Amino acid sequence: APGRSAELGRNLVRAEDQSAELMSAGVREREQGDFQAAINNFRSALQLTPNNQDALFQLAQTHARAGQPDEALKNYQALLRLAPD
Repeated sequence: APGRSAELGRNLVRAEDQSAELMSAGVREREQGDFQAAINNFRSALQLTPNNQDALFQLAQTHARAGQPDEALKNYQALLRLAPD
């Protein structure tokens, strides 16, 4: 169905672009003190771009600021596994 494929193609956004939008929203929400919304956005960004080092770092930082040191540590460790340098 040509109409259907044109309809599907109109709304395609690259995973990297979606991830970047989620990252920006997460940073804004963390700055506003909405840690859970920020965490959700950083996790969603990681689902789209699993090797996103910045998303892991931001997620860890947000857990730390939210008073969740165990979760922060898990994400810092995942980041070190991904980028040991």
